Amino acid sequence: MKIFILTTTFFPQVGGAEYQVKWLAESLAERGHEVYLFTPYDAQNYIDKTNGFPKNIALRKRGSSSLIDAIRMFYTFIKWARKINPDIVHAHFAFSSGFLAAITKPFHKAPVIITSHGEDIQVVREINYGMRLKWYRKILIKLALKLCDAHTVVSKAMVKDAIDAGTREDKIFVIYNMYKPPEFAIESDFIDSVLTRYGIPKDKKLILSLSRLSKEKGLDYLIEAVSKLVSDGVTDIHLVIAGEGDERDNLENLVKKLNLEEFVTFTGYVIGKEKYALIKACDVYCMPSVVEAFGISLFDPMYYSKVIVASNDEAIKEVLGSADLIVPKKDPISLAKRILVVLENKKLSIELSNMCRSRIKIFMYPNVTDKYIKLYDKLRGGDI
Repeated sequence: MKIFILTTTFFPQVGGAEYQVKWLAESLAERGHEVYLFTPYDAQNYIDKTNGFPKNIALRKRGSSSLIDAIRMFYTFIKWARKINPDIVHAHFAFSSGFLAAITKPFHKAPVIITSHGEDIQVVREINYGMRLKWYRKILIKLALKLCDAHTVVSKAMVKDAIDAGTREDKIFVIYNMYKPPEFAIESDFIDSVLTRYGIPKDKKLILSLSRLSKEKGLDYLIEAVSKLVSDGVTDIHLVIAGEGDERDNLENLVKKLNLEEFVTFTGYVIGKEKYALIKACDVYCMPSVVEAFGISLFDPMYYSKVIVASNDEAIKEVLGSADLIVPKKDPISLAKRILVVLENKKLSIELSNMCRSRIKIFMYPNVTDKYIKLYDKLRGGDI
C-alpha cells in the first residue's frame, strides 16, 4: 500500500504521540509498504528507514507566518497526493493534520483515518486542557471528524470524548498505542554514571516520574506526597522528575516552599539510554496524572518490571490492567500511602512488577501494526 501519514507534532519534540507516529511509520515500512511521513518540519535524522521508507516530507518552514504556513501545508500535501495517489491517508491528531487530510479528500480521493492522542479531543476546563477550548478549533475538529472515514482513539476511555467532539459512534475504533522495546542493554556502570551526572543519591529509594511538566500530569500532587512521607519520618527516599514543560518553575517553587530541595531532583529532558537508566534505577514509578488519553510513559517501566503507582484515570487503568496499582486522582495522602506500601512490602512489589511485565506483551508494535493494516484494508474495500 501507499500510505500517507501526517502528524501535527514530531521529533525533536519528545512525547508519547511522537513515538507512536515514528514506530507505526517504521513498522509499516518494514512490511514493505510505501510510507510517506508528513511532519511539521524536516525530521530525516529521527527516522529509521527500510528500502528508502518512510520518506519524510516537511509541511512547514520555520519563521513563516501562520497564513503562509497554512498555504504551504495545503499546497505541499496536494502536490504529493497528486504525484503518489495514496491508498490510505492516516492523520494523527484531529487538528491540524486531521483537518488537512479531511478537507483535501477531493484531491487525494483516499480513505482518511484520524487517530486522536488526547489533547485534540479531550477537555479538562479547570486546568485549561484541550484544543477544543478554543471555539475555532472546536469547529475545525468537528468538521474533520465528520469528513473522515474512521476515527481511532488510543483507549476505550476516549470513546466518549470522540463522540463529544463530533464523531459518529460507528466510525470509532479503539486501537491501543504500541511499544517498541529498546534494542540495547543498560549496564550498571552506566546507570551509576547517569545518577552521578544528575546528582541523584545512590543510597536512597528512588521514586521516578517521567513526563511533560504540565498541569494535567499532576506532579504537584506527587511532590506533596513526598512531603507527606518526609514529614512522617520516611527520609530514605528521593524523587526524580524527568521532563520539561511550562510548569517547571511552579513545581520547583513548590519544592522550595515545602523544603524538599534535598529530596527532589529535576533532570530536564532525558531521552535514549539515560532515560532507560533512570527507569532501571528507580524503585517505584509514579504517574499521578489528572487526565491521560493512554499513558504511554508507563510502557518502559512495565517492560523493566517496575512497580507502578498511578492515578485512578480510566485510560491508565486500561494500560495497567489492575486496580491494585491505582490511587484516587489529586490525592497526595493516598499517593504517599501507596508509595510507602510498595516500598516496604517486597513480596507485593515483586507480584506487581511481574504483572506489569506480563501486561506489556499485548502492546508490542507488531500486534498494533496488524490492527491498523486490518483497518486500512477494510477502508479500502469499502467495508466501513
